[in-house]
Amino acid sequence: MNSRALVCCLPLLLAMTACSQYENEEPAKPAAHITVATAGRGDLVQTVTLYGVVENGVDGRIKVAAPLEARIASVDVGVGSVVAAGAVLAHLQASPLTELELGKARTDVQQSTAAAARAERLRADGLGSDAEVELAKAAMTNSEALLRSLQNRSNTLELKAPVAAVVGSIDASLGEMIAAGGSVLTLVRSSKSTLHFSMDPALASRVSIGTKVQIRLPANAGELTGTVSSIAPAVDSQTRLLPVYASVTAANNLKPGENLRAQLAVKSVTAALLIPYAALLDDGGQAFVFVVHDAVASRRDVSTGATDGDHIEILDGLQEGEQVAVTGLTGLDDGVAVQLQ
Repeated sequence: MNSRALVCCLPLLLAMTACSQYENEEPAKPAAHITVATAGRGDLVQTVTLYGVVENGVDGRIKVAAPLEARIASVDVGVGSVVAAGAVLAHLQASPLTELELGKARTDVQQSTAAAARAERLRADGLGSDAEVELAKAAMTNSEALLRSLQNRSNTLELKAPVAAVVGSIDASLGEMIAAGGSVLTLVRSSKSTLHFSMDPALASRVSIGTKVQIRLPANAGELTGTVSSIAPAVDSQTRLLPVYASVTAANNLKPGENLRAQLAVKSVTAALLIPYAALLDDGGQAFVFVVHDAVASRRDVSTGATDGDHIEILDGLQEGEQVAVTGLTGLDDGVAVQLQ
């Protein structure tokens, strides 16, 4: 090739060389945009959410019974009503049998009174003994006592609440004939309510009698604090959850059957190494975080402890003062450059 041809080809060779260099260069990857938090010491209380219902034990229930056989004339309260001591609950109407018993009792009193008088006359005439007089008087006394009892009970056909309570159930229907001693209503003492919750058996060992329970009232009516009163020894065969019972005072007007939600503390830690829960990732059961140093994210496996949902305790794998990525995690990988937002 002569010198003139070489001069002509030189620009072409330089251009090809430049193109080859550009083709071999990879475009720079943009840095991931993240926010970070610093691992630091703090206190934390781990809680679990429990769901339950208001119940009342046998000791808290009072049966309001018919004093004698009667028909239900009216029931003046409804289930869930809060009633004061002495409040009228229902009206009864004496049954024909009750009226018959009253009539018979009146007749028995008249006859026994006459028999006692006759026994005294016979004794005065020397035809009767003192024992016969005493026996007649005893029969008269018994018949009078029975009549008074029937009259007193027939006068209490207006049933009243014996104590301040909540109406738990209505046990008889309007117009129904109910036997003496039959339950008309059941009241629940308003002094105490029992709350039945269910929890994961694995957490039961962290709960003890007296542990405080923060209970959220229905219809966003606020919160109240109760205490764990008992823990069942075995799980429920249907739910496979462990029944846990809490008690609260009745000033809250909780009603039997109401559904509740509560927070129960199962673990408390102090001066623990904490990071935001949002920074934690999982890889097949292995917890890890991205530690950020010199604008580079590095994967770090960690061991975790208690959590309150916002923060989590780090037991191993992280040092106090290190920074971890909290947002932008989907774009991270080990060794990726990052840019803080």
